[in-house]
Amino acid sequence: MTAYGELRAWTLISLIALALSGVIVIAVLAARVPVIYDFALWSDPPTFRKGLVGHVIFSFVVWFLSVAGTLMAYARLKADIKDGRNLVGLLAIALTSLGFAGLVLPTFMPSALPSLNNYVPILNDPLYYGGLILLFSSLALISLRHLFSLKSASMRASSLGYALGALALIYLVALGCFLIARFQIPDGLDDLAFNELIFWGGGHVLQFFNTAILIICWIIIARRIWNSDLLNARIFALLMLVLALSTLPGPVSYFLMELTSTDHKTFFTEMLRYGLVLPPTAVGLAILLKLSEKGGLRLGDYLSVALLTSLFMFNLSGVFGLLLDGSDTRVPAHYHAAIGSIQIVLMAVYFQVILPELGTPEITGKWGKRMLLAQFYMYGIGQTIHAIGLFLAGGHGVQRKTSGADQALDSVEKKIAAGVFGLGGGLAILAGAIFVIMALRLLLKKSPNAPIPVKSVT
Repeated sequence: MTAYGELRAWTLISLIALALSGVIVIAVLAARVPVIYDFALWSDPPTFRKGLVGHVIFSFVVWFLSVAGTLMAYARLKADIKDGRNLVGLLAIALTSLGFAGLVLPTFMPSALPSLNNYVPILNDPLYYGGLILLFSSLALISLRHLFSLKSASMRASSLGYALGALALIYLVALGCFLIARFQIPDGLDDLAFNELIFWGGGHVLQFFNTAILIICWIIIARRIWNSDLLNARIFALLMLVLALSTLPGPVSYFLMELTSTDHKTFFTEMLRYGLVLPPTAVGLAILLKLSEKGGLRLGDYLSVALLTSLFMFNLSGVFGLLLDGSDTRVPAHYHAAIGSIQIVLMAVYFQVILPELGTPEITGKWGKRMLLAQFYMYGIGQTIHAIGLFLAGGHGVQRKTSGADQALDSVEKKIAAGVFGLGGGLAILAGAIFVIMALRLLLKKSPNAPIPVKSVT
């Protein structure tokens, strides 16, 4: 497999994962909106929970992991690293594809019961666990390969190479947490408790992973807008190093505290609270400083819309996080704002960097450019409204992970809030669908500018 072929494969896998999560979330959202849930196919609790697992696993786990694979393949292609037939890339793509199938098929098995544990929800079936293992293993291979590739002068010359090295390290730390938890877990636990203990620590570390992707996208987009580096390369590398080093206490904690203890659970919450503050805050302030010095952001430019909206949603997520109390829909309000802040800049990076690198044709014509811009406005507005609606609903006592009548929408305030997050979610889903359709059409369309695949990386 050539470097070009690997980048194309990771891009295609990531877009398919996002498309699948979008299809599932339509049913999940319909099962929560007043009036509509009476007619929704997935409004009964067991089916809704299975759909919720599918939505989270493909929009949160598979999408972000395959995005990381895409970014690392892109950096490798740009660094012109030669490694013969690229067997590691080929093996990783094969493992991811098999893992993808392992995650999809149990959805249609009545015996695969949902476990709504945090971060990496599960369908309790060996095929599903096997799919996760294959998926995690594939990105472990890519992460290790990237870390070894930093020996190359061309990769070290790129600030992106170092940043992705930090991303790879964070991922391996998360994987280490999963493995240590699996070996330490006691016998006799039910499925929910078992999965919660396995994925709690590593799931928190994956939030550092997602934040690293966000920062990398901010840096890329800022450079495209202002045609200059947002930060000095050494400062950027230092911030990414701080982010990566902040995760290292995670695996150590398993040997200092009991896995089942409240102290161990609280440790990861505190690690997330304090470890995530500095790097995104520093980069966010750098963006605001650059804006005050040079201006240059335009409401008719999708890169500007993506960057400003992402910065706003990330801070909104932080505010929601500070106000969390209990296990109502304020929790998903917090992480939907956070995920939205990453998603909108990833959309911009795909259109501005990844797809052009694959030689896709440029979006031309009045309607094509308008649709391109409209999807960023729709997604930003929709996801923000969705998060605010969830927060308002939670403030009135609506519980998370519930559907239909189980939500107890017994007041006007609850129904209005549910309608708000339904409206916002619908806009965000439509924008996501436009993104996937446009990106897939560009990716699959023949272009005279597409590179000619060769047998080795050149």
